[in-house]
Amino acid sequence: MSFSTKVLLGVVVGLLAGLFFGEAAVVFQPVGDVFIGLLQMTVLPYIVVSLLYNVGRLDKGRGLLLVRYGGAVLLMLLLVGVVAIAFAPMAWPERTAGSFFRTSLTQVSQKVDLVGLYVPSNPFESLATSMVPAVVVFCLFLGASLSNEVGKEHVLTVLHVLENALIRLNKLVVRFTPIGVAAVTAHSTGTLTVEELLRMQAFLLSYTVIAFVLAFVVLPGVLAMTTPVTWRRFFRICGGTFLTIFAAGKVLIVLPQLVEHAKELLALGDVDSPEVEQDVEILLPLAYPFPSVGTLTIAIFIPFAAWYLGETLDIQQMATFLAALIPTSFIAPVSSFPFLLDLVGLPTELFELFLVSTVYTDRLRVVVSGIGLVVLTVVAVYWLHGRARIRWKEVARWVPVGLIVVVGTIFVTKLGLTKMVGSQTEGFQQFVHMSLRWPSNPPRLVDASEAEEIPATAHRLMAIKNRGFLRLGIPEDGLPFGFINAEDEPVGMDVELAHILALELGVELEVVRYPAGQATEVLHAQQVDLYGGGIPATPANAAGMMLSAPYMLQTMAFVVPVAERSDFTSVEAMSKLRDLRIGYRSPDDRAALWAEGVVAHAELVTEQSIRPYLRGETDLDAFLIPAEAGAAWTIVYPGYAVAVPLPRIVKVPTVFGLPDSDETWRHFIDQWITLQETSGVLQEVYDYWILGQGAYAGGDRWSILSDVIAPPTQDTDLETPLEFPGLKDEGSIRSPDE
Repeated sequence: MSFSTKVLLGVVVGLLAGLFFGEAAVVFQPVGDVFIGLLQMTVLPYIVVSLLYNVGRLDKGRGLLLVRYGGAVLLMLLLVGVVAIAFAPMAWPERTAGSFFRTSLTQVSQKVDLVGLYVPSNPFESLATSMVPAVVVFCLFLGASLSNEVGKEHVLTVLHVLENALIRLNKLVVRFTPIGVAAVTAHSTGTLTVEELLRMQAFLLSYTVIAFVLAFVVLPGVLAMTTPVTWRRFFRICGGTFLTIFAAGKVLIVLPQLVEHAKELLALGDVDSPEVEQDVEILLPLAYPFPSVGTLTIAIFIPFAAWYLGETLDIQQMATFLAALIPTSFIAPVSSFPFLLDLVGLPTELFELFLVSTVYTDRLRVVVSGIGLVVLTVVAVYWLHGRARIRWKEVARWVPVGLIVVVGTIFVTKLGLTKMVGSQTEGFQQFVHMSLRWPSNPPRLVDASEAEEIPATAHRLMAIKNRGFLRLGIPEDGLPFGFINAEDEPVGMDVELAHILALELGVELEVVRYPAGQATEVLHAQQVDLYGGGIPATPANAAGMMLSAPYMLQTMAFVVPVAERSDFTSVEAMSKLRDLRIGYRSPDDRAALWAEGVVAHAELVTEQSIRPYLRGETDLDAFLIPAEAGAAWTIVYPGYAVAVPLPRIVKVPTVFGLPDSDETWRHFIDQWITLQETSGVLQEVYDYWILGQGAYAGGDRWSILSDVIAPPTQDTDLETPLEFPGLKDEGSIRSPDE
């Protein structure tokens, strides 16, 4: 049995083990960690020793030739990736969507330290922190200095011995690859949740298609059209290592193996002299820290983020994005993507969606990067030795095949996404199907005209227990604190908290909806026990009603059209705006003062609700509203986005409105809020409703062991699983906007 077959068998065994054990597959993680750790232990020493040895024995002219040919091939491969990204949006159907509030909305992007990344001011620190680009730069400079030293032969001999020893050690560890791959795959398969995949299905499918086309058609095609290496020979020699890269999620750990594979591929064309081996040992490790076609094409997430919001990048935005793509690909996506999102005017909080996807996409990315690294090295060395040429017979075979595959995959991908996504807004569907976490004793929705009058009392807590219900008032525009879901049930963060309070008091909960702006009148009329809806603790509200202790903080922000969001994401950008008309909820004078301090020459207009602005019924340019509430509205109206003008972040306490007849009731509510905070309940409710965690089905990861062999018993007291919203027809649901 060949090594590639053994590795593939390890992947299959790992997949089956993950599906069988589910979450219990976490027991395989230590085995996988040990395997990856053993592979990693030789990598940085190998890079240091190999570069010092090979650059140290190289003459200056040879080094310049390697850089020239390698750089030319690298640029060609990166341009292939740019073309792939430019055409990728053609595979996406028309779609709109919104997003829940994300904490990254209020985070100032960290500047990328390019100096620290590439300049080894402390080589030992670079080695300790695995700062590979800086390590390579240090080795290149030290190797170049060594090449000019007299008596360098003694040092080179030692380095050569160390290099061979590290290669043998790496080969020894590689023998255990099938076992290590099986353990890593089992852990990943068992713990990866279906919900994470569903959220990013379009991006995952698109990048999977791009990765497969690049890995199995484009890159092998480039190799076959310019060198004697055929598709079959390429994957027969390198296939096992590529499977290892996929399972481990890292290229660095198999770098010595890739060097040996490149030598084998060059030997197929009788290019196997000691000089050729030296070129490979220099060029491949040298090319590793540079951008790869795999890392570059993962940037398809940027146009996907626009599609996710129901927008498309216009010609100018796409040109700006593509122009910045290659320079920013020198740094990791985790550092460059927030910059690229902001560059094209997209919400940087969408970057968190990308982080969710990396569990899967990183494995494809590193495989494509590994293939690209081998192709770059082999083509450049063939070219350097005068053996690379255009093989027209292979061109005539690969070009038509490539065009058919590309056109076919675009068509099939678009067809598949159209069926998966349909015409519905994913965020909207998820939002309207959210329900309370505790289904027992559900709240009753009571019409304001039919709500029985609550007599004024000085002992409200006792009166609530005697009458058997707690009444909560919410405004009609109270997203996400209080609204009516698709099943005509009152839900939301404040409804959830009131429901918990009612359960603890042993009474039922009544929820009454009132027109926006009537909180003060309703409380003065003693019609409710609590009034929610995300009331900000401002002087104006404090003067009009009795307020509880704050139960959360909200962030002041602007809701603006998606295309104009970049104009409102910084104080500097807003300072350049003129003649703006900004709406804000009345009464909220504190917010108005904050807005006046952020943007000059703006007219502030009081409005009872944000809804007319979102419907296009006003001539406002923006609406001032807490980001937590504004994010929920963008789910219903996905043409809008939330913008926080950084770095001026202002937090506003959020409270319940209370009737002003019972100080004992207010003291009780304040103490109850404190108890919910210290017990962690407030954080759970916040995560569920504000961050949107309640929009996805809960429960343990499915597995054969727990769900087929020993299925769980039904327990009606447990949290009710949520139905995936994409399964319902939009015509059968009720919008929060209604």
